[in-house]
Amino acid sequence: MTIEHYACCAFCLKGDKAVEQKLFKLCNCAGSNSFTHEQCLNSYIQTTGIGCCPMCGFQFKVNYLSKNFLNWIQEEPEELYDFYAVIIICAMVGYIINIGTWYIYSNAAYSVITLLSFAFGLIAFLGKRVQVYYKWKNEHSKIQVEFESKILTPN
Repeated sequence: MTIEHYACCAFCLKGDKAVEQKLFKLCNCAGSNSFTHEQCLNSYIQTTGIGCCPMCGFQFKVNYLSKNFLNWIQEEPEELYDFYAVIIICAMVGYIINIGTWYIYSNAAYSVITLLSFAFGLIAFLGKRVQVYYKWKNEHSKIQVEFESKILTPN
């Protein structure tokens, strides 16, 4: 019997019959753990962010299919509602406080300080939204390995 008869996926450690997926040899590894399922390899790269074989260092050809800002808004509409709410509330509160400081102190310096503090708060909020967007983008991106030379194990 050849080594292909004992071959198993290097990641899930199951053969092609157990998972009902073909095993592929894509790198320079030798032995029974030199094979992998396409889904297992994609999951490994998605999870670790490493696009090479962990044993031999062979660099896989990886395509990153990321989603954009419009996809985020379509899939997470409450983020857009939060953004609108904060903009409206900040604009109203900023205007009221600006008018109040101008009326009480009759001094433009206090009004400018008030507007700057609200601008700082708005920038902090937007910074947090950007972090949430990038986290979502990383979690919802897809990774595909290009299989240039598929070497299948025998059935």
